[in-house]
Amino acid sequence: MARQGFVSAERRGPNCTVYKLRFRKDGRQQVRYLGTSAESAAAVEQELQKLQQTIRQRRQMFELYEAMRKQLADVKETLRPLLLSEGFDFHGFSMRKTRRAK
Repeated sequence: MARQGFVSAERRGPNCTVYKLRFRKDGRQQVRYLGTSAESAAAVEQELQKLQQTIRQRRQMFELYEAMRKQLADVKETLRPLLLSEGFDFHGFSMRKTRRAK
C-alpha cells in the first residue's frame, strides 16, 4: 500500500539530520520542513499515524466488503443450477420457490 504521508530523515553532512513531512496534494508531492529535532519529528509521525488510521481502516473494510461480495456471487452462481432443479431460485439473498406460470 502506498503511504499517504510520512516523515523522512535526510542527512546533511556528517553530524546533521533534518526531518521533512512529505505528502501529496492534488497529485503533486508537497514537502514541509520539520527541523532537526528527532523528538519533534517522532511526535509529528505519531500524530500522522492517528490521522491516517481511520482512512486505512475504511479502505481495509471496503476491500473486505468487495471480497465478500465476490465470494457471495461465486457461491450463488454455483448453487443456482442446483436450486433451479429443485424449483427454487434466488431473490436477492433469499431462496424462493419459483412461481408457476398460469
